Amino acid sequence: MAETQRVASSPASPRPAPKPRPRHPPRYNPPLRPGLDETHDLRPVTAVAATAPSASEVRSTTPSPLRQLPPRSPAEWVILTVLVVGLGLNVVALATSSRLSRSDLLLGATVLFAGLVLLILIELCRRSAPPAADEPD
Repeated sequence: MAETQRVASSPASPRPAPKPRPRHPPRYNPPLRPGLDETHDLRPVTAVAATAPSASEVRSTTPSPLRQLPPRSPAEWVILTVLVVGLGLNVVALATSSRLSRSDLLLGATVLFAGLVLLILIELCRRSAPPAADEPD
């Protein structure tokens, strides 16, 4: 006769253990690198106080307010070309067609204004962007 075998109950509980939660990120992230005033002059404090820089050295070490902008990428040139050509066609259509209704003129003027604002915003954002990482300060 065959004996029935009992299944031994495993010591592990039927529920899996909860996964550990990741730690919460800190509420305040400190700056990754110190400011310009802390890294500008790395000489010892006594040497800095002893030697005062001349006016020509100060002018040569301070960054110029007008920095060199990087050249536009080919994609930027395509976008600017399409936008300017479209605005030019809009102006030509508004100026030469005398049979446009008042609502057509209003719509064309609105599109022209929006395009000009877009051109201005593109240039302002380009000029106010932080310098690239590989560009010297």
